[in-house]
Amino acid sequence: MLDTMRTLSKSIVSKLLMLLLVVSFGVWGVGDILKSSAGGSYAAKVGSATISMGEYQHQRQLLQRQLESMGIKGLPPGKLEMTTIRQLVTQKLTLLAIEDMGLFVNDETIAKSIAAMPEFQDEHGKFSKARYDFILQKQRLSEAAFLNDYKRDMAGKFLSDSLNMSDAIAPNSILTLEATGAGETRDVVLLTIPAADAADSGNEEAFKTYYEAHKQMDYMRPETRNLDYVVLTDEQVKALVSKSVTDEMLNQAATERKNSNKAALRAQLEKEQRDDVMHELSNTVEDELAAGKTIGEAFTKAGLRTEPHTMAAATTEMSKTSSDDITKTVVEQGFGLSEGEISHLITSKKGTLLMVSAKKVNAASPKPYEEVKADVKAHLSKELAADAARARAQGVKEALAKSANWQQVASEQKVSTRVVSHVGRAIEGHAPLNGIPPSLQQAIFEHNVNETAGPMPLSNGDQVLAFITASHVPQISAGEVRPSKEITQMGKQLGQNVEAHAYQAFSEKHHVEMNPAIMHPTNPSEE
Repeated sequence: MLDTMRTLSKSIVSKLLMLLLVVSFGVWGVGDILKSSAGGSYAAKVGSATISMGEYQHQRQLLQRQLESMGIKGLPPGKLEMTTIRQLVTQKLTLLAIEDMGLFVNDETIAKSIAAMPEFQDEHGKFSKARYDFILQKQRLSEAAFLNDYKRDMAGKFLSDSLNMSDAIAPNSILTLEATGAGETRDVVLLTIPAADAADSGNEEAFKTYYEAHKQMDYMRPETRNLDYVVLTDEQVKALVSKSVTDEMLNQAATERKNSNKAALRAQLEKEQRDDVMHELSNTVEDELAAGKTIGEAFTKAGLRTEPHTMAAATTEMSKTSSDDITKTVVEQGFGLSEGEISHLITSKKGTLLMVSAKKVNAASPKPYEEVKADVKAHLSKELAADAARARAQGVKEALAKSANWQQVASEQKVSTRVVSHVGRAIEGHAPLNGIPPSLQQAIFEHNVNETAGPMPLSNGDQVLAFITASHVPQISAGEVRPSKEITQMGKQLGQNVEAHAYQAFSEKHHVEMNPAIMHPTNPSEE
């Protein structure tokens, strides 16, 4: 009957319901109640009821069409099959539970429900007996069978709605208590302990110890390379290509192509010869380099006189920061070579021809202590100052624990104070309130009046304490409260747990057995 009603109903509500069934699959574990059985011509057995393979295949195809109509395709293997059997088993368990409880729906309720169904209404929104009879006839259903199944489905819906507690909310007393706590504010006194200057000549040994411990991470010179490279100008390349075109080649081309325009023929042959000339140039240079010649000597042998350029102590950073096309290309190519290795003839992004040699690789190494001494002192002094401030703040906190007279403690400890009224709870994503760090703002509500929260560090190394002087609790009536996101989520989780346990209980009374073959369909006609 549920199949019939889904066929009758094409509303967006039904589509959303079907989507929910698939997306929420696993809320109550089918795996916990389904017991596999080898073979058999049935899809599953639920108590005394049997789910036939035909019923299963019909429901599976119906569900697949409904999902595809919503644009849902390509479900993971077994998902559609398990969702289908879950629906059918749920229906059977619900109907058996109804019988166990003796539930029924009276005829008046059935009549009102059917009359309200859009499928059976005319263009004026009123129940149409003619349309009702036409649809039942089209579905090949007798009125008696339809009413009998619909009564059963209505009872099942009543049971399902009773189990569904996702809209349950906590009692007003709990909601009022939660709203009261959320609206509470505190009055605090902020006591700030500045980070003292700990840098002095007596800490020289500490500075060196700090340097030794951090030099491999914080004070390293990057790897550098000494690179030699040759740049070929356009004029050099054109001259080399032009030299490759001989008079004999021109005469032969003029005869073969029946073209007496020697200037045009030369330009065409130079264009055709360029790639071959560059390839031959590259091979000659590489052969000469392999024989132990320098870059300059290798290019001279290849017919080009050019002086190599040197780039000393090049770093990878130069390829990122330089705006010069040649520099960027040389560095990028040079850091891809091993020491003594020479690149092929390469082209820069702007078309310049280059060849690069990695003459020497200078490994990364720590900078000398004297070179970084000032930076070491700055870092260590900040750490020592923060440690001193933290220790002193702890002493102030202990003094406040012994005496609630914060004015006297602040005077004796010589710390600055600032009174802040009505501090609220920290809200994620909001800016700090009155300069109070969010962690301290949260800690304020973890302590009672006349207690001290903190210390918490500020960005400059100072430490701050919050002495709580008063608490303000709002008066909220029960009619004003609304459940928070957390309370609502708890209610939904409770509803899911109740439903899961209910169906688990139904399955314990009515044994559920599944044919595992349905999870691995092999018959194309079943798809």
